[in-house]
Amino acid sequence: MKSDDHSTPIPHFIAKINIEKHLNEAAKKMKGQIQWTIFRSVALMESLTNKLFLAKVSATLWPLNEDDRRLQLVSTQDIGFLVAEAFKAQNKHAGTAVSLATNDISPNEAEAIFKRVI
Repeated sequence: MKSDDHSTPIPHFIAKINIEKHLNEAAKKMKGQIQWTIFRSVALMESLTNKLFLAKVSATLWPLNEDDRRLQLVSTQDIGFLVAEAFKAQNKHAGTAVSLATNDISPNEAEAIFKRVI
């Protein structure tokens, strides 16, 4: 998984990786006494719909890169469902990091969906 071995200059991503490393090291020291699974979500769909300034900036900047540049998204509802399913099969995901993305969409596709729905 790319996130495990690629650094980033973005502080909150650095903090997340440091927490993951700490969790992994602590679990090794406890020799199997704890189980863990990390869920790594991509950009949240709700971030494009709320009224926060940062969400407006993100939605505005996304198509400026390229009209066909894709953005991976996941909704908070999907995260809840996927994590619940993982808890049901906890041994399957124990000791792993799972990336969560349910959509991969371009600005042009987003615009077409917006026009169709609205």
